[in-house]
Amino acid sequence: MRIILDTEIKSAEAPYELKELMEGQQKFNKAFGKSKSANLSDVIDLTEYKITYKQNRTKVDKTNSKDINDFMENIKDTDKDLYKEFIALRDKEVSKTKSGKPIKTNFLIIKKWFYEHFPNNKPLRSA
Repeated sequence: MRIILDTEIKSAEAPYELKELMEGQQKFNKAFGKSKSANLSDVIDLTEYKITYKQNRTKVDKTNSKDINDFMENIKDTDKDLYKEFIALRDKEVSKTKSGKPIKTNFLIIKKWFYEHFPNNKPLRSA
């Protein structure tokens, strides 16, 4: 775990998980009536520091309907059955609004179907 202390401007930079661990340790100590423990705040007096918790970089799925439609248009000649299935799913009328307008299939359902049939295009897949 990497913690960066800047003594000049009295700030510290630590992974976000450390915040959860420290809060959990404090709750544990409080529940068992302990006043002292061996956590970071006891080893280093951080009362004078401004602590900034940084979130780990995460992968984000930025696939949108245009991406899926473009991909399916590219394969419509090579894989006609999947293309027809995609069009049927995309244009399927699920229900109607109170005013009578049709509600089509939710994009998340289409995205799930797309990733099931084309797992190599899933940006969050595990290596």
